[in-house]
Formats: sequence, structure tokens, C-alpha cells
Amino acid sequence: MERKIWEFEGFTTCRVLGLTFDSIEMKNIFKELKIDDHQHLTESEMHGALVRACAERNFVSEYIDKTLKERFERYKKRLKGLDQEDISRLIEGGDVSRDVPLAALIWFAVRNQDEKIREIEGRVFNAVHIREHRALRFYDALCRELPLDGTDKEVISKLRSGLVSSEKLKRNLDRSKRKIDQFKSEIDAIKADKSELSIELKEEKRLNEELRIEWENSGGEEALKQIENLTREVKFLTGEINVLNKELITRGASAKKPILGIGCWRDYIEERPMIDDTDGGSSLEGSSLKGKNIALVGGVESLVPCYRETVESFGGVFYHHCGICSMNRREMEELAGKVDAVFCPVDMNSHNACRYAKKACKFRNKPCYFLKSSGLTAFRKELIDFASCQNRKIVTEVLG
Repeated sequence: MERKIWEFEGFTTCRVLGLTFDSIEMKNIFKELKIDDHQHLTESEMHGALVRACAERNFVSEYIDKTLKERFERYKKRLKGLDQEDISRLIEGGDVSRDVPLAALIWFAVRNQDEKIREIEGRVFNAVHIREHRALRFYDALCRELPLDGTDKEVISKLRSGLVSSEKLKRNLDRSKRKIDQFKSEIDAIKADKSELSIELKEEKRLNEELRIEWENSGGEEALKQIENLTREVKFLTGEINVLNKELITRGASAKKPILGIGCWRDYIEERPMIDDTDGGSSLEGSSLKGKNIALVGGVESLVPCYRETVESFGGVFYHHCGICSMNRREMEELAGKVDAVFCPVDMNSHNACRYAKKACKFRNKPCYFLKSSGLTAFRKELIDFASCQNRKIVTEVLG
């Protein structure tokens, strides 16, 4: 059986009304009930008048009871399965996890008739009384720390806004800390690069000094002038030999082979292993890459055995670098120092891998060939071109 509000103890009625209605709502109640002279009443006077009116059954207490019942009805489902004892324990324990206002908890704790209702009301009063003391201490401290102008809802809104701002500042602070860590990492990387560049600069200075000494030991400018003079003499003598050959052919002294100059090397050149272009430059005769070390950076991992077989079929020695370059680039430089040429496909390598390969070859004074494709056909064609270039150099050395 439900109890009505005029059956509650006075202190219970006082807490329920005080927690439920603020000054604006109390003015609306007085206006709705057409109670005279309510415009001049203070908030405490309106509250006292309502508590006194609810002490007995009348049109005011009936209206208040109906209003409270309708307002708290939406919280009934959240307290389903709890009896008055359980709700009392919730109030005593300060449990707000069910998101039910304290006024509604008090209402449902004392609403139904029970043989222990007086004991329950006493327990509820004691628990609420202690919570009132805590709330007053908090309010007193808050008043001394912050200006509390406006209604309770406005103050709560300001506190919530401050909490949101605090969380936003915390997120910004965390983001700033992450950026600082990132900047520190970048600074450390720059310092490492600077240290490595310093080492490379010292090495370059050392090599430059060695080249200068070798240049001076070889005669310097004087040796260069001698080479230029010898080159001019070779061109002059070659022209003279060509003239003599023509004269010999004209006189019939030699029907097929000239006996002097460049012509005397033609048979030798024809007998040397050269590139066979009859099938579009697809193969090499002899050992055109014999004694040459060839390196490939990157490429298709599954084709590495095929790359190796292609180089070895031409008589060369194959080296491979996966194309993954760490902060230390000496492994690329060491590879460039071992080989005669480096091939680097641009379609399967990163920009850094291509850049490091180029720098390493330049540092070691080795040729670097960039391939548009990692396919075997493109690699084979570049090998053939490289072999042709090497053969031309041999011919030039022989004719020189």
C-alpha cells in the first residue's frame, strides 16, 4: 500500500521537497494553486509553507503528491527488483551508479507501507543528514575558492564547462608532449647524420689528399702536357698510316689486308668475343664479363637466382643488395668498392635506396646504371650494353 506525502515524517517531507523544487518551481506551484501574496515570499518561506501544507491532507498536499509521483515514475524501472531496505542501503552507501536522483531514492524508500517504515525513515534521515553536512562543507569551500553567481544549475554548468576545458587542455598537453618527443627524435637523427657527414667529409679530404699526392708524383701539369702531345702525335701518325695504306692498295701491293696501322688489328678485333646482335642483343659470345663483378640493388626477390644465373652466364660474378638501407650506409659503399658496376632498378627500390647507391658509386668512382624495370629482359639488355662498353674500351686501349 502506497503512503501519501502527508503520511511522511516532517523531516522526510522537508528533504524530498527541498531536493526536488527550486525557487522557480515553487513560485510556479504557488501560482498554479492560486495562493495569494506568494510574490513577496522568500525561497525559505515558500519551502516552509509547502512543508507545513504537506503535513496534512489538503488540495496543496494532494497536488504535491501527484506531481512527485509523476516526476519520479520514470526512475521506477531503474530500481526494479529493489525493496525499501535495499534502497535505504543505497542511500546509506552513497551509491549513485543507477543514475537516480537522491530525492527519488528517498521517495521510493518511504513510499510503501511497511512494519519497519519508521526505522527506515530514521535511517534515511541519518544518511541524508550526513550527506547534507558533506555538501555544506563542499559548498563552503567552493564559495571561498570560486565566485558562485547564479542558480545551482548555472553553477553546475560552469563546473562542467571547466571540466571540459580541463580535459581539452590535458589532451593538448599530451599532444604537445608527443610532438616534443618527435622533435627530440628528429634532432637525434639530424645529429647522427651530421656526425656521419663529418666522418664522410674527413674521408673525402683524405682521398683528395691521396689524389693530390698521386697527381704530384705522376708529374702534375707537366705529365698532362706530355699526354696531350702524345695524343696529337698518335693522331698525326694514324693519319699518315691511313694515307700509306691507301697508296699500297692503289699500287696492288696488298689485295686484302693492309700491313700497317689500324688495319693490321682488324683480324685481331674480329677474333675477340663480342656481342652477337643477330637475335636483338640477347646473348654474349665468349667471356665478355669475365673477371667483372656485377652488383644488383633491390629487384624482385624471387628473381634473384635468375639475376645471378644471367650474370654468371656471361662469365661475371654476381653480388646482390636487398635495397633496404639503414642509417649506416657503409654496407652500400663496401659493395660499390667490391664490384665493377652497380645496377639499380627504380621500380622496386625506394628513393633513398637509389640515392644511396648513386652516392656510394660516386664515392667509389664506379659506374651506376638505373633500370626502369626489374625484369630479366631489362637487366640482360643493360648487361649487354655494359659488356659492349667494356669491349670498346679494350679495343680503344689496343688501338691507342
